[in-house]
Amino acid sequence: MGKIYEVKRGRKYHYYYRHSQRIKLDGSLGGKARGSGPSRVVTKNIYLGKAEDIVRRVKGEQFSLN
Repeated sequence: MGKIYEVKRGRKYHYYYRHSQRIKLDGSLGGKARGSGPSRVVTKNIYLGKAEDIVRRVKGEQFSLN
């Protein structure tokens, strides 16, 4: 499950969706048990826009990604 968070730039807030998960470095070793191999965190960030842009999208109005 991801999280929506805000970043303030100047006087406006910009919103991002962030999803993080752990994946095994060696795909043949599965599971979470001790000795199952190292893993790393993979993070995906998606820019959602300013609050005004998000409201327009929810209402179905036109918007630009500029």
